[in-house]
Amino acid sequence: MTKQAGRDPASLPITIFRVPDMLAPLKFCRDIGVDRVPFTLPAEPEDRILPSLGRWAEQQQQLP
Repeated sequence: MTKQAGRDPASLPITIFRVPDMLAPLKFCRDIGVDRVPFTLPAEPEDRILPSLGRWAEQQQQLP
């Protein structure tokens, strides 16, 4: 469909949602060419959210 529309498929960014905050799935996404992996946080108090944010930050730092 992209080619039919006159666009280069390689120019389209790929986003995958609902990836667990673990290094292996994030590396897999990176290796297959995924551009973005947004994450969501539940509506919880700060003391419940900060550990999750910390895990995501640790995983991101381990990706080259």
